[in-house]
This record gives sequence, C-alpha cells and structure tokens, in this order.
Amino acid sequence: MLGVINCGSATFAKICERLDELNEKYEIISIAFLPLKIEKKYSGFIISGSPYNVSELILSKFMKRFEWIKKTKKPVLGICFGHEILSVLYGGKIKFNGWILKKEKIKIIKENDLFKNVKNASLFKEQHVEQITLPKDFMLLATSEDTKVEAIRHKTKSIYGVQFHPEISGKDGKTILKSFCDICKKNVA
Repeated sequence: MLGVINCGSATFAKICERLDELNEKYEIISIAFLPLKIEKKYSGFIISGSPYNVSELILSKFMKRFEWIKKTKKPVLGICFGHEILSVLYGGKIKFNGWILKKEKIKIIKENDLFKNVKNASLFKEQHVEQITLPKDFMLLATSEDTKVEAIRHKTKSIYGVQFHPEISGKDGKTILKSFCDICKKNVA
C-alpha cells in the first residue's frame, strides 16, 4: 500500500483517481501528520504538490516534517512541491522563475525505470513558479525548454522527483505513476 502525502494541491484528488484507475491500494496522509512514524506499512510514498511556495516557508522548521525520507528504504516520488522539498532536503536550492502554466515537452536524458514506456518529448502539464537546482546526491533524468531540472533520481535510493504533474498529464502521466507503483512493488519483493 502506498502512502500518499496530501500537501494541499488542487490536483491531489487526481493523484488518487489515477491510482484508483491503476487498482493500486493507498492511504492518504495529511502533511499535518508528518513527520511519519509508521512508515513500515507502506510500500512507498508520493508527495503531492501544494499551493505554497517552498521559498516562502520557514525551512528550518518545515523541513523537519520530511527528515524521515533520508532514513527510509522505501521509494519516494515528489510531485512539483514534493520535488522541490526533496531538493531542499538534500541540499539543492529553490529559484523563483515566475508562472509556468502549460503543457511542456519533457526531454528524457537518462534512461530510467520512472520513464519506462514513455516516449521522449512527451507533453506533461506544468503548474509552478519555482524550480530547483540539482542536489549533489541526485542525477538529472529529464529537462525541458522552460525547466532545466524536470525529473531527478537519488544516485543510490529509489527517490524520484518530477517538477511537472503526472496526475493531470493524460496517458503518459498515468504511465509514470504506474512505473512508480511498479518500483514500489519491486522494492517489497
């Protein structure tokens, strides 16, 4: 069962809808209940987007909610805000770039399990004002014309981040969520 962390995104329900369509079991975890103390029952975690900007948070207090990620052996997927949280957690920086609200061609630059069965230059929905720099323990998986760091993966763990929103990006977005679920199942096996 996945733990899906609700950070208040307007598209959070779409994450759940896609998981339902994929017949995946999940439990919703409110960001208010972090840090997580019962991670053992989950096969992996998805961290949603948020209406908040990471750069506007008091990071010294807020990031304590996510410190458990550094210790978990479970796969993690950060979407938009979740992607930005992962970057900051591992030493990356946040840049304010202004609104990007459109479908964007994503260029896959490194083969990986998350983008399995997704064609290069597929369109994904962007809804963000901030972007990250690549944290040192991560590798760049995908980029786009407007967002240099579209997708990342930790070099030794199954921790992924995507700046775009797969939950509202049609068939290819659903494929990415399925691939993440498959990664979680391999991790349990």
